[in-house]
Amino acid sequence: MVNNKQKIIVFVTSLIVGIMIFSQYRTYQKISTNEIREPESNLFRVINVYLKTNEELQNEAEKLENEIKDYENEYSRLQSFEKALEQNELLAGETKAQGPGIKLTLTRTVNTLGLVDLVNELWNVGAEVVAVNGLRITETQSGFADIGEMVTLNGVPLNAPLVIEAIGESTAIVKALEQSGGIISRLQKKDSQLRVNLEEMENITIEKVEN
Repeated sequence: MVNNKQKIIVFVTSLIVGIMIFSQYRTYQKISTNEIREPESNLFRVINVYLKTNEELQNEAEKLENEIKDYENEYSRLQSFEKALEQNELLAGETKAQGPGIKLTLTRTVNTLGLVDLVNELWNVGAEVVAVNGLRITETQSGFADIGEMVTLNGVPLNAPLVIEAIGESTAIVKALEQSGGIISRLQKKDSQLRVNLEEMENITIEKVEN
């Protein structure tokens, strides 16, 4: 839809420029003919015709410029709307997500509170989409829960190793996770046997949520 709008704007702009060039050419042609045919005494009248025509062209150009600005404003609003729509679809898990990000592997399971803190940390540092053991997390899901000693996500048991994937600006995410006192160090402080492997990924694919 955006591409069609761009094509319309380019077409209208090209058409406007073409009209202006053609009009100026016809005006020049008319003035040149008059200068050849008309005696010198009528030169003043020819100049007046030129000035009037030029003023009309300027008025028309201003009008067309305003129309172009209206198209550009409408295009900008359309872009903002489509961006918001895409973001809502991502948050709801309605579309497949792809992009650079990080892959975090935990050798042992952690409790619900630890997982909630970890996922919230990812959101806070710019992650756009997050999945745990292939299960995509969305704002409409029930989330993590403890069933006895087992942690579940939407009723699905999360067994070790836990693989957390997050799409976003990987450098910023890694820096936040690895900082002193950050979420990784806090998790390992609670469980000294927990081992964590953090990788920056050029491309991660997280599938959409199936109904």
